[in-house]
Amino acid sequence: MKLSDCRKCGLCKKQESGFRRSQVVLGEGSTKYRLMFVVEAPGEYEDRNRSPLWHETPAGEMFGKVLKNLSLKRELVYTTSAVKCRPTQVGPTGPKNRNPTDIEVSSCRPWIVKEIIRTKPKLIVTMGAVSMKSVVGVGGVTRHTGRLIRVREFDCYVFPLLHPASILNDNSLKERMKKDIISLRAALKEVF
Repeated sequence: MKLSDCRKCGLCKKQESGFRRSQVVLGEGSTKYRLMFVVEAPGEYEDRNRSPLWHETPAGEMFGKVLKNLSLKRELVYTTSAVKCRPTQVGPTGPKNRNPTDIEVSSCRPWIVKEIIRTKPKLIVTMGAVSMKSVVGVGGVTRHTGRLIRVREFDCYVFPLLHPASILNDNSLKERMKKDIISLRAALKEVF
């Protein structure tokens, strides 16, 4: 079955917001360096542009800053999302983004597993609670950020980070993110 044919969760059908997925957002970038970033789910702009973390959104710009701090270029890393379709809810002017439900995350997990097996990353950087739960199987991203976790299922390491949008929504998390980026820089040297 192709990912675009997936009907495991309700995102392919009309949601409460009246919106149904317009397309499946696939991963993009290079697999050559075996470094993968996993975000939570596509938002409006990611859905429209078929990109896991669209560079023209505030979160996408923040991701660009994270990469710059790590001396990495976006085209040299592989970026994907734990949930491949945009989850929405009713907003005042139409559909607005929402976090994926547990059912949506578990329904999409086989796809991220196939993607990880196909790309064979040495290090996966999960960005946010949903992506960490999808890849590692545990929640509580704030308890795990800033350190390497060995994941035997994929024979690689995972480094959890907060999602860039969380820093934009809560300014008090910026210092934590700065410390985590320093730790990630060290983890990159250790793994690679």
